[in-house]
Amino acid sequence: MTIFWKYYFDCTFFNLLFGIVVYLLSGFVWALILCATLGNLVGFLCFGYLKGEQYSLYFNLGYTKRFLFLTMSLVNGVAGATALLLYLILS
Repeated sequence: MTIFWKYYFDCTFFNLLFGIVVYLLSGFVWALILCATLGNLVGFLCFGYLKGEQYSLYFNLGYTKRFLFLTMSLVNGVAGATALLLYLILS
């Protein structure tokens, strides 16, 4: 499962760049919501465009694109929902 985390952090880097742009344009709450939802797709597409040849490595290790994307979306969704809930409770 450690190879999944390498993929996760690579895609999350692109997701965070997207989140910073959204934060600068519309604020923290929208950045958090979009990072947890639409940012996954942005990270997935950027990874596919910039590092797409690495998908053969993941496929050879038994991970499909669908599994990688859905698992990354699940992790980011749970983390984003938790962060949003904490923000709403503390503010």
